[in-house]
Amino acid sequence: MLYAIFRLTCSCLLLFSSACVAQTATSASALASSSLTTTTNATNALPDTADSHSQSGKAVEFTPSDTSISCSVVRYDKKDAKPVLHLLCPEEQVFAPLRVHLKLSWNDIKEIPSNLEHMLVDIGGLAQFKSKMGNTEVKLRLREQADSHSFTKWIKFTMVTVGLVKQK
Repeated sequence: MLYAIFRLTCSCLLLFSSACVAQTATSASALASSSLTTTTNATNALPDTADSHSQSGKAVEFTPSDTSISCSVVRYDKKDAKPVLHLLCPEEQVFAPLRVHLKLSWNDIKEIPSNLEHMLVDIGGLAQFKSKMGNTEVKLRLREQADSHSFTKWIKFTMVTVGLVKQK
């Protein structure tokens, strides 16, 4: 059931991000006052439930695709052995009455890309998020600590926590 809710929420957010006009939204302080409501692991596949049916009673098909959604990079915690990236989707400039807070990390320290250890993440910038069964990636703007030149790179994450944030 949690997976069905996650899939439906992501589909709605994709719709919001493509159909809504960009305008100023709430700040990341809304993230601090929100609470996480749903947790899922990117590598677990949950079966379809009755919630995956439309109002007409017919099954709603969710086809995996390679599309991504634009998100705001809210925070990157490097102090733990497994760093944690916090995203708010869709990005804050897109009007949406409901946002998804994604907390991304890795199940095992061995999964963390070795070159990410010495990189700085562009906090407050934009990132692209995409996820298929067992494959969650974020396109981040990174730069070396001693360098001012930045670049973008797709980073694979294996642990995802999902929370809903209501617009105030």
